[in-house]
Amino acid sequence: MLLLLVMLVIGAAAGVAYTGSQAASYTARSAILIKPLPGNPLSQDTATSNGAQLTVAMATESGLVDIPAVTTQLSKQLGRTVPGPGEQLNVKVPTGAQIIQIEFTSTTADRAREGAQGFADTYLKYRSERAATTQKTEIDSLKKQIDAAQADLKTASSEAVKSTDTRSYASQQVQLYADRLASLNDDLSGAQAVASDPGSVITEPSTPTNRDGLNPWLIILVTTLLGGLMGAVLAVTRERRRDLVRAEDGPEMAGIPVFARLRRQPRRRHGSEAKEEQEFEAYRRLRAGVVANAQAPGSLAVTCVSADESAATVASQLALALRKSDFQVALVAADPGDDAIERELGIPAGPGLSDVLGDDAPIGAVLTQARGLTILRGGLKPVSSRELYAGPRLRTVIEELTTGHDYVIVSSASASSADGDAAATACDNTLMIVTEGRTTHGQVSNALGRFDRLGASVIGAAVAPAAPRRRRRSDSHHSGEAGDTVVAEPTGLSAEARVTARAVDPTAG
Repeated sequence: MLLLLVMLVIGAAAGVAYTGSQAASYTARSAILIKPLPGNPLSQDTATSNGAQLTVAMATESGLVDIPAVTTQLSKQLGRTVPGPGEQLNVKVPTGAQIIQIEFTSTTADRAREGAQGFADTYLKYRSERAATTQKTEIDSLKKQIDAAQADLKTASSEAVKSTDTRSYASQQVQLYADRLASLNDDLSGAQAVASDPGSVITEPSTPTNRDGLNPWLIILVTTLLGGLMGAVLAVTRERRRDLVRAEDGPEMAGIPVFARLRRQPRRRHGSEAKEEQEFEAYRRLRAGVVANAQAPGSLAVTCVSADESAATVASQLALALRKSDFQVALVAADPGDDAIERELGIPAGPGLSDVLGDDAPIGAVLTQARGLTILRGGLKPVSSRELYAGPRLRTVIEELTTGHDYVIVSSASASSADGDAAATACDNTLMIVTEGRTTHGQVSNALGRFDRLGASVIGAAVAPAAPRRRRRSDSHHSGEAGDTVVAEPTGLSAEARVTARAVDPTAG
C-alpha cells in the first residue's frame, strides 16, 4: 500500500512538472481563397491547366506566405518580429482547391489571432503588389513597342508615297507595321484590362479560447493513474518475489498438509453467535487434523514459522476445541518471551514451567484449571530459566502431564529459535503455524528441514492471519515492569478470549 501511494504521488508530481515545463500556446486559423494573377505561380494559364500543374502552382503559392518580403512587412506593421520566440506558422493547401489554410501558434491567444489575420492580409497584399508590378512592366513594354511601331510606320508611309506601285517594298512595309501596331494596341488593351484581385479571406481567425494540447488537469490525472498502475505492478511483483504464503494457496505446503486456514476472531456484538460459529469452524477442522494425525495420549508442540510470532492463540483455541470433544487436555506455556496464554484464558500470572524447571517446584503445585483445561503457566522467571528448556527436565514435565491427559498442547517459541527447537524435540509431534502475508514458502521449507534434522515430527500446518506487533515480556513483567522486546500478538484469533471461550464452551465465562 505504501509503495502504491508513493507511486501515485510520483505520478502526480511528474504530471505537474511536465505541465509546468510546457509553455502555454494558442493556435488561430484563417483560410484564403486566391485568384489567378499575372506574375504569380497561380496565373490564368496554370489555373486552367491540368490538375498536376494546379497542384504545383498552389504548393508554390503556399511557400510564399512566409517569405522575407511578407514577414518583414508584417513585422513592421505589428511592431515586433513575426514569427517571434515561441511562435510558429503552418501553411496547408487542401487537395484540388485554390485555398490556402494558415495556422499561427503563439504564446497568447490575442497574438495567435493577430498572426493568423496578419499573414492572410499581408500575403494577399503581396500578391496584389506583385501582380501590379508585373502588369505595369508589361504595359510599359507594350507602350514602347507601340511607339517604335508608329515611328516605323511613319517612315514606311513616307517612302510609299514616293512610289506609285502598290506592290513596292515600301508599300508592303506600311502594311506590315500597320498590322503590328494594331496587334500591340490589342495587347495593351488586354494588359490594361487584367483584373488585379488577389483573392480574399474566406475564414476570419477568431481568438482561441483553449490552449493547445491536452488539458493540464487531464495530464496530471493520467500521470497519476499511470503512477498508480506502475505502483500496483511493482507491488504485485514485489510480493510474488517475496514468495509469501497466501490464503489462496493449495491444501499442501512444502509436502505437509494444511489442516485449516484460520481467521481473526472479531469483537463480540449483539446477535453475532452465527458469525462466531462460522469463525470457530476453522478450529474444528484443525482439531480434526490433529486427532487424525497425532496419537493420543501424546504431546503436540504448536510453533510459528516466522520469528517473533506468538502461537498462544492457536494453541489455546486448539486446546479448547479438543476439550469440547471430551478429550482431557493440558496446555503448557513454553514460550519464555510470551505471556499470551495467561491473557488468552484470562488467568492471573503465577508460578509455572520456569519454576518447575529452575526451582524444582512440584508440577501439581503450579498447575491451574481454566475452562476445563489443565494449565501450566510460563512461571515467574521464564526468561532467566530459558536455558533449561533444552534440558531433559522439559521432556520429563511433558511426559508427566501426558500420563493424565489425552493431549498436552505446548505453546512454544517460533521455529527459528532455540526455545522452539527445545519444545519441538521434547514433544511427540509438532504443528506449524504459518502467518499469511509474513511467512514465505522458503521459511516453511527451511523450518521443515530444521525439524527433520532435529528428529521432530511435523504432522501438518495451519495458516493464520497476521497480527499487530506487541511488546515481549521479561522476568520483571509479572511485577508490573514493562519489557523492551517487540513480538507479534498471538496469531489466529484476537485476544477476546471470552468470546472464543463462548464459541467453544457456551457455559464458559
